[in-house]
Amino acid sequence: MKRFLFMLSCVLITNIACSQKKGAGYTVKGKIEGIPTGKLYYSTGEGDDMKNKLVQTDANGAFEFRDTAKGNDVEVGMLMDVSQASFFKGGATMGVRLRIFGMNGDVINVSGTQKGFEVAQVSGNKYNEQAMEYTAKVKDVQMQLRANSDDIRKVMLAKEAEDSPNAKRVYNETDQLNTQKRNITKQFIEQHPDYLISAYLLSDLSSSMKMDELKQLYGKLDGKIKSFPIAKSIEEQITGKQQEGLTEAGLVAPDFVKKDMNGKTIRLSDYKGKYVLLDFWGSWCGPCRASHPHLKEMYEQYKEDGLVVIGVAEERTTNKAAWLKAIKDDGLPWTQIMNEEGKEKSDVVTLYGIKAFPTKILLDKEGKIIWRSSGSSMAAGVGNPGGADGANSAASSTASSAANSTASSAAKTVPKRLLGNTPEARLDKLLKEIFGK
Repeated sequence: MKRFLFMLSCVLITNIACSQKKGAGYTVKGKIEGIPTGKLYYSTGEGDDMKNKLVQTDANGAFEFRDTAKGNDVEVGMLMDVSQASFFKGGATMGVRLRIFGMNGDVINVSGTQKGFEVAQVSGNKYNEQAMEYTAKVKDVQMQLRANSDDIRKVMLAKEAEDSPNAKRVYNETDQLNTQKRNITKQFIEQHPDYLISAYLLSDLSSSMKMDELKQLYGKLDGKIKSFPIAKSIEEQITGKQQEGLTEAGLVAPDFVKKDMNGKTIRLSDYKGKYVLLDFWGSWCGPCRASHPHLKEMYEQYKEDGLVVIGVAEERTTNKAAWLKAIKDDGLPWTQIMNEEGKEKSDVVTLYGIKAFPTKILLDKEGKIIWRSSGSSMAAGVGNPGGADGANSAASSTASSAANSTASSAAKTVPKRLLGNTPEARLDKLLKEIFGK
């Protein structure tokens, strides 16, 4: 009897210990050599569930913090260095990022340097180890992209001519490197359909993929991987691309009715007789914010000729504060609506199949779509292992307000006229033809 009671007590103690371990969260610790104090953040969740925390580092770049995943779920976070900005054609995106998978009870170790932040080593569970297999494959290309990002920044700040040999060289090299990275990534997904990182990489690439290719790669993912929430996001991307097909050039733009930031009713069909540019963006989206200086220049040039711009913000929250602040900070003078307001009656983002930000759509005087450009090409530039290349997809983007501040302030320093091989430049040319200027 005593022995039975002793064994029962051991079982209870073990269960309590396991329960405490599961509920204690996970630890992330390590060292990023060269990172400035106060510039490392950890971000999890999206919209109203988004959490951002400043990670304290010592003089050597060492840090340690804890976070808690929900139940037995795998939490996906972004460790971000907001002292650096990956520069794109047209501006800067978020601070460089490193994706981390964490489960309660894990001790996750991170080791790297600021210069090689995106390819830092992460351990602690099988999901991080699988992600490191991908990092090893893409490391050389990624470090070349990092060097090109620095070159892009120099080109922009020097305000070099669009057709200067140096500018062309930098952007051509960047395009080639991004193509090489995408090919490596797609091959990795095909070779490792049972890795969770493969689903996240597919989500990262989804905005720049054609629907058939996206469906094909998604179909190859292991059934267990499709049980994770990221799979639903990819399915939404596929649905969005199907919806996008209903808003291609030549078709009449779907009508919608929304309230603007001042409470005024906005009906798209009321603008027939004018050229309308729909700007799908978000206060959290670095490339969106970076495109605003150029968009403001275009608006000022053509507004008297009948160009109307309507901003449609996808904020992933019903809180308007960040949205209103971004409008003020970026000095946006045109009509602004927030998709979350009255979304149950009119969801403009879903209506137009928007799955990457920024996306811009131009309508003619009859309300027909004559031009559309999604985020993946709007800001094609320097990517990283933990994020989409030059765009923020609805599934993959997680950014702190500190990172957004870095992006928007950097955007104000770049020249408004962009290089010729960009959607912005093609839109410039189209508007010149329309308005005869």
